[in-house]
Amino acid sequence: MINYEFIKNDERPDVGIVELRGTLVEEPDQRYLDLIGEYQGKAVVLDLAKVNLMNSTGLTVIIGSYKRLREGGNPRLVLCNVSEKIMRKLDATHLNEVLKTFDSLEEALDSLD
Repeated sequence: MINYEFIKNDERPDVGIVELRGTLVEEPDQRYLDLIGEYQGKAVVLDLAKVNLMNSTGLTVIIGSYKRLREGGNPRLVLCNVSEKIMRKLDATHLNEVLKTFDSLEEALDSLD
């Protein structure tokens, strides 16, 4: 099971913030997908600041999040605080061409205005 925390943002109720943590090496569980699904037609920021390891299975967490949002139309998923190591994986898989990345949570939220 992946380790994450949903961060409630009272100033931006239309944006879900999910802080992923630790090692991202497992498939997302149904609870996580349901949480992402609550934001279909809205926007989600995945904060990767506390992710210290991610493999190809971890990439499926990001892809699964995007697909889940897409089910509601207009998927808006952005990433922030992406380490160089994870950015290389995004580059290699061309996910960086589909998803925008930002250096900070604040920049990510600003991009969704």
